[in-house]
Amino acid sequence: TPRLQLAGGEASVGPDLAFRLHRQRVVELALRGDAEGAMAHAAETLAPAAAADSSGAKLAEMEGAVALAAFDAPAESPLADLAAPATRRETAAQLNAAMLRAEGRPGDARLTDLLRHAAHAEEACMSKAPLTPALDAAKGELRERNAAPTYRGADSAPPSSSFAIGALTFSAYLSPESYMVHPNSMDE
Repeated sequence: TPRLQLAGGEASVGPDLAFRLHRQRVVELALRGDAEGAMAHAAETLAPAAAADSSGAKLAEMEGAVALAAFDAPAESPLADLAAPATRRETAAQLNAAMLRAEGRPGDARLTDLLRHAAHAEEACMSKAPLTPALDAAKGELRERNAAPTYRGADSAPPSSSFAIGALTFSAYLSPESYMVHPNSMDE
């Protein structure tokens, strides 16, 4: 099992994450214009894993990373997605999750999960009642929406703000081991 050197010791990482980290290193070397370094690192670290992979997926990933070094402007090449910030963020997120698991902590941050639940609850509320307040995650506030009401039927009443707040609170309460939010904690 590949090992990762951390500030507080070492941690095991799976072979897929180790391959991804080495592939990212090859991409970074290619972006800096160090084609020789990229090829040497790929030959030393990626080639053995690619040869052992019977599916051929790792070989294709290695070839793409090495081919990136052949372009004068790798960030503008057909393989630019390997150098995209989203690819770096995904690799960093996988590494962070592995480091957290090595420390015995959950792989995902609780706040990230809470915001994901809140966004899902907001989307569900909007599909039922478009005038519910929107969650501004950056400010941690509910704000009114600018959308006009589109109710289904003349007898429908406008939704109340407490419906959205209740849905958001309930969403956070679904995982009590992760979030210590009680369903009534936001009642006024």
